[in-house]
Amino acid sequence: MASIYNVATLVLPLFCATAIIIWWTRRENPRTPSRFDLGALSSGLWATILPAGIFFWGPLALLGSLATDEWRRDWRREWQPRSLVCATIFASLLLAAGLPSPTPTGAEEWGEPLFSENPDSPLWPGSEQHLWALSSPELAVVTVTTTRLPGAVAPLGTAQVSAELVQLLGADEARLHQAIQRMSELTILRSIFNPDDFDLVPIPSEGHHRYFSSARGIDVDLVAVRQHVTYDALIPGSEVLEVLTVYRADWGGVVTTLTVVRPAVNSGEVWAEDIVLDWLNSINS
Repeated sequence: MASIYNVATLVLPLFCATAIIIWWTRRENPRTPSRFDLGALSSGLWATILPAGIFFWGPLALLGSLATDEWRRDWRREWQPRSLVCATIFASLLLAAGLPSPTPTGAEEWGEPLFSENPDSPLWPGSEQHLWALSSPELAVVTVTTTRLPGAVAPLGTAQVSAELVQLLGADEARLHQAIQRMSELTILRSIFNPDDFDLVPIPSEGHHRYFSSARGIDVDLVAVRQHVTYDALIPGSEVLEVLTVYRADWGGVVTTLTVVRPAVNSGEVWAEDIVLDWLNSINS
């Protein structure tokens, strides 16, 4: 079923735009498809394959259609069908991003997830989050989230774009609320930490990390973001928890996000290699 949804993220926008063009050519005042129509369909195809997807390349292509006086006159003459085609592609992209995302997969060593729903997740785009509480190899709360990046199909560059959008929009606070609350319950913060009142502070880092294990046949460079959880009600600016998030992109615009929440003073290293390698080994096997 997941593969059907992945294909739909590409087919749905093109199908909708093609249907509009065919309808317009068969109405009472027929009109043959213009170069703009064909260009919109072809750009919709390659824009979803290129890094960042059609939400980045689509507006650039649209601006390009206004580059010359002749093309601007064409827009004034055919603004109705062109606007309808653009609006249809945009609306179908929003719809495609709302399709169900694949079920998150954890490492076999983690057992069954503690939670398989995240009440703080937005209704759009389509996403699903599972949460595990670990005591080995270190105390940590781990979440695996699958999300559909709107307007993207190919994995190339999708993880980086997703990470930057999350940071730009501040979407991590809602997504991590459940994990931070569970982590506070497992530590001495249980009685004093309010998981409804915290801030995520970025930790300067390389922005990626290579996870390597010759024994497991793993050698992958993942987009990685590090953050501190601060709680001013305890001590202003106090760093109480540490958060590591890695991003992995697949076809269909699906971005899988693994987040590890640990005490600020933890027994592991900053990249949580044991946890991430266990996860990579399970999803690759």
